[in-house]
Amino acid sequence: MNSELIELKQKLFALEKEVELLKTAVPTKISLTDIARELNKSRQTIRAYVIKNFKEDFEYLVKNGKILIDVSVLPIIKAHYEK
Repeated sequence: MNSELIELKQKLFALEKEVELLKTAVPTKISLTDIARELNKSRQTIRAYVIKNFKEDFEYLVKNGKILIDVSVLPIIKAHYEK
């Protein structure tokens, strides 16, 4: 019983390491330029929509003059422009 518990703990630890590794591999932010290119809209159009409808530092951030948008709001932006 103890050896099974130790083995399960080791497997759980290994899974936690893998999850952390995957988190670093999947982007959490995407540049405004990339979104504009994908949607075939101007950067200014996307920028205006993002600034008006989302919260800075939560759903987007400005870093070195570039706007980086959280991937969680990407479906909302796409849905708005696919109308």
